[in-house]
Amino acid sequence: YQSHPNELSSKGIRVPGELGPVPAHAPINVLVCDSNNGCLEMAEELKAIASERSPDSLFIFDAAEYLANDNNEEEDLFDSMEGKDGRDSLISQPKASDRPAFLLLYLNELIFGVSGHRNAEMEMVIESCINDPDINLVLVHEQDSLKGGCKFEEFFKLTPQRLIDEPYNLYQDIAIPIYSTKDYRDVSLKMILNKMMGSDAKLTESKLGNFGESVRRMISQLTRRG
Repeated sequence: YQSHPNELSSKGIRVPGELGPVPAHAPINVLVCDSNNGCLEMAEELKAIASERSPDSLFIFDAAEYLANDNNEEEDLFDSMEGKDGRDSLISQPKASDRPAFLLLYLNELIFGVSGHRNAEMEMVIESCINDPDINLVLVHEQDSLKGGCKFEEFFKLTPQRLIDEPYNLYQDIAIPIYSTKDYRDVSLKMILNKMMGSDAKLTESKLGNFGESVRRMISQLTRRG
């Protein structure tokens, strides 16, 4: 790429560990926390990509409401329609418990609040989801400093210690890096969907490591050329 920069625009970017099209599988529920700023927008991006293969493959729910609903009967936040009386109404969906559920956790420097203002809702949602055997966590690490991105080790300072320690072990799984540059972001979003919907549910450390290192190397090369 350094010797042939035009390839970036003509052929796109290929990195080790990059995934092809996301396979279509059974529908899933993606849970987002209202106080996890930026998470909802990312969930909508994931829904748009998943819908290219299957229109009804990904449903987005408010995590707190999902957890509070005893019957797990919920309505997708974004499958809304205009009723005849002019009021917005949600389209009823099948029982949420019939689909695998994933809490999408968007990691940036504001995830647990700012100094003096704890994000108690975020803490409660994380605890409840970890305690629920039917809900899996998917961690996504923001890389753009303009969007609150920070080094991963900073989360060990920002996160309440009880979530880091046993029995919660919040950071036992590898966080998927997310970038603002479209080519890199597309790869990240596909990796997130593959972890939720793909046949290989566990992303290996080597795959994520290769992906992150390759992207960092490309960014460095582009920066030097600029």
